[in-house]
Amino acid sequence: MKQTINILSHFIITILLGCTDSPIPPNHKLSFTAEYASETRSNKTIPAGITALLHICSTSDSTQRNIFPLTTLHSDGNGAMNPTKNIFVTNGCYNLYSLSYGTSEIPDTEIITNNTLTPSNHKDYLWTSSEETSISGATAINLIYKHIAARITFSIIKPEYCEIITVNSLEYTLPDTSTSILKITEGTITPATDILPPAELPGTGSIREVITIPCSDTSARLTVSMIMTINGFTSSEITYSTTLPFPIQQGVHYTIELTPQKNSDIKLNITKTGWFVKEDIIPYTIN
Repeated sequence: MKQTINILSHFIITILLGCTDSPIPPNHKLSFTAEYASETRSNKTIPAGITALLHICSTSDSTQRNIFPLTTLHSDGNGAMNPTKNIFVTNGCYNLYSLSYGTSEIPDTEIITNNTLTPSNHKDYLWTSSEETSISGATAINLIYKHIAARITFSIIKPEYCEIITVNSLEYTLPDTSTSILKITEGTITPATDILPPAELPGTGSIREVITIPCSDTSARLTVSMIMTINGFTSSEITYSTTLPFPIQQGVHYTIELTPQKNSDIKLNITKTGWFVKEDIIPYTIN
């Protein structure tokens, strides 16, 4: 009877030990630190509360299947990105990818099943990779996030002949997201090939800003409605419309200054700066 009890006790202890999350050699624990690319933020430290989706696949897997689906990382504000659960891998070579919206929101899990998702406008997609990472022991991996969407800042400039301008609205034809795909294993958003009907951008004053996906369509329309005070006389609402005749590239910040002209034209001065590309100023004067 005593021998039976001892055997049963040994069996129960074995089961309990097997149910812990302690790694079984030669598994190795992964830890993560993270920062913004220097071109992405003036302050490289990622604030607390930011969530990112983690994708890990073996370099030998041609399908690039995520071996840890539904794994998220959470920033602590001190440089660490902590996974929702401990991650252990065996000896090998791995590709790691991560996607964040720069907020506490968990990225769309649609990306888990086929490594892609249909992107959205108004989301600041932040992406990073650590490819061909050889793991043979406990490893700390530093993730450097960069923008892969586009940011457009519209600024209405008061012309010299005018004392006051009051911007009532600014409408813009955003890219049609249904014609685009975000690929987590490449960090790319394929440019949309079409645009949506005009939509008013939120905001007040003379500045409006929007984050969009890239777009190859060069017929995007911009309409600005404003009231102007000239020589003490306040006009009725004046509307200016123009086309933005250039594609929208991923990872680029466009600053578009719009200055009304006396001949009912509107002058565009477009500054294209990095979120990670060299500054490029393109002056336009367009009806």
